[in-house]
Amino acid sequence: GELAAWAIAGCVLAPLILWGFWRTGRLDRIIGAMALLPLLALVLFGAGFDILHTRLAELPVWISGGIEDGGELLALSAFAVFSLGIVRLSVGREIAPAAYHPAE
Repeated sequence: GELAAWAIAGCVLAPLILWGFWRTGRLDRIIGAMALLPLLALVLFGAGFDILHTRLAELPVWISGGIEDGGELLALSAFAVFSLGIVRLSVGREIAPAAYHPAE
C-alpha cells in the first residue's frame, strides 16, 4: 500500500521536477538540487526502511519503527529549515526572474 503510493507519487512528481530543472537558471538548479537531498532522505526512510521494517521482524519494533519514523521526521525538519533559509535569503530580492519574465 505505502510502497505503491510512493511509486505513484514518484511517477507524477519526477517529470514535474525534471521539467522544473530544465526551465530554470543555474542558481535555481543549485537550490533545487539542494532541496532534493531532504526529499531523497524522506523517500529512503519512508519507503526503504518501511520495507526493511516488514522484512526484519526479529528487530524490536521500537528500533525499526524509531529509525523509520525518526528518519522521516529528520528529513522533513531538514526540508523545512532549508525552505525557511531560502525564504530568509530571498527577502527583498526578486526570485526566479526568468519565471516571471520569460522573454528577457
